[in-house]
Amino acid sequence: MNKLEVKVIIAIIVFIYFYMLWEKNRVKSGYSSYGERAPRYVPDRSWDNDPVPVRDRVEEYVPPRYERRPAPNGTSVGDWILNAAVTDGFDFPVGKPDGTGYYIAQGFLQSGHSGEDWNGISAGNSDLGDPVYAVANGVVYESRNNGGNWGNVVRIAHNIGTQDRPILLESLYAHLDTMYVRKGDQVKRGDNIGTIGTANGRHNAHLHLELRDQLYQELGSTGYANSEYNLAPTAFITDHRPRWFN
Repeated sequence: MNKLEVKVIIAIIVFIYFYMLWEKNRVKSGYSSYGERAPRYVPDRSWDNDPVPVRDRVEEYVPPRYERRPAPNGTSVGDWILNAAVTDGFDFPVGKPDGTGYYIAQGFLQSGHSGEDWNGISAGNSDLGDPVYAVANGVVYESRNNGGNWGNVVRIAHNIGTQDRPILLESLYAHLDTMYVRKGDQVKRGDNIGTIGTANGRHNAHLHLELRDQLYQELGSTGYANSEYNLAPTAFITDHRPRWFN
């Protein structure tokens, strides 16, 4: 090995080292591609990669209730939210963790659409009853039938800041056939929170997913609104996947 080859190898090693330092500092500082309005993501330092068992979908299966830990500052849902585990990243709500087997039938802002409609690749009602997963750690602050074209809706608050300085984001899952969580439940990324539905037959089966940077906003007109607090779900999730280092 000549001197030039040695210099090239050393240069590559130095480049990789400083690139990893830059990337790590970038995550610590928070980053986003959604403009200055979007919340900044600061990953948690504690990582929980416990595998979630994969179960075949059967009508008799009902997932266990998620354990509720006492809220340190009281019993209100607000206390639950502020004391929930900080997110360790985001996954997709179907075909976990990467959306495998599903496609976006109607995208964000398409014809004024405030979220994304996720369908199974066979379309129609082929995905009716398929599992829906929490996109990140959080606390359920609404789980109820909203009637009309919304049907069953689950709304989860996520802390994408830190425990001391929380920054809250909401994920919203609509038209569900079944809801496995209730108000106040703490969930982890990848927990099965319900199944894909049709809003009592008003639509072909699909999941309507929204991400919002403000909590407790009105649902609006069945997913069509000029909302100032909606984010592009796939773009946000893609930029905030669980990181390979801590």
